[in-house]
Amino acid sequence: MEWLNSLAKDASASAVKTSIEKLTWFRNIDAHLLDLSMLPNERRRFLATVARRSTNQGLERRGDRKFPILLAFVAQAAVDQLDEVVALFDQAVSARESRAKSRTDEALAERPRRARSGSC
Repeated sequence: MEWLNSLAKDASASAVKTSIEKLTWFRNIDAHLLDLSMLPNERRRFLATVARRSTNQGLERRGDRKFPILLAFVAQAAVDQLDEVVALFDQAVSARESRAKSRTDEALAERPRRARSGSC
């Protein structure tokens, strides 16, 4: 669960890749198809938070009560992971766009200098 709980620290290509791998894992276990609508939203969030804060041993001690906690965690984590993938991808694209704009601005600023030095 620690791997699933860990958030990306930056919008690097490896962070986006890891985030997509997590999302793929959730999709492979059909977490996005879990229907927990019979639980109130507050209860689902509470159970997911309990799972995030618990150790594996702590969950084991809960016996059969761990299963609703884990289901709520998986359902919520799948949604959160999709949000993280979108946010990371957006950050990565924005960073690339910003760097490209800086390079373009520098190249445009160099043109007149090159033209002047070439005609002397």
